[in-house]
Amino acid sequence: MPNQHIMALALALCNVEAGRRVKVPAMTGSQLHLLMMWLQALRG
Repeated sequence: MPNQHIMALALALCNVEAGRRVKVPAMTGSQLHLLMMWLQALRG
């Protein structure tokens, strides 16, 4: 999964409204780590 897709997924997870779903695709451990880093950065 390219880095820009991981960043887009992180943005979608941060902006999800109550009751809405975001489909998270299968990822490698390093991709999951990168996603968690993006989420931490976006949450400030």
